[in-house]
Amino acid sequence: MPTPPRFSLRRAVLLGACLSCLVGGSWTVGTGRRGLKGDVDCSDQSAEACALERDVRVGIARRQVVAGAALVLLGVALLFPLREAHRARS
Repeated sequence: MPTPPRFSLRRAVLLGACLSCLVGGSWTVGTGRRGLKGDVDCSDQSAEACALERDVRVGIARRQVVAGAALVLLGVALLFPLREAHRARS
């Protein structure tokens, strides 16, 4: 009778961290890209206030894209220890 596979806490933690970084990073990149393309409603604002709001939104959206891309790269980097943990188990 074969022995049941053992639960690996390290593998479970790495998998959870990897997937959360990939999903969260992808969501953040998508939100940032939407902020870069979105238009600002300036119907009740002056031209200066509208330009300022656009500049602020573009700046925040750029930072979101960079932070999201960093999270995605971290998730990809976590795949390597996860792969090593799987090899050590096999």
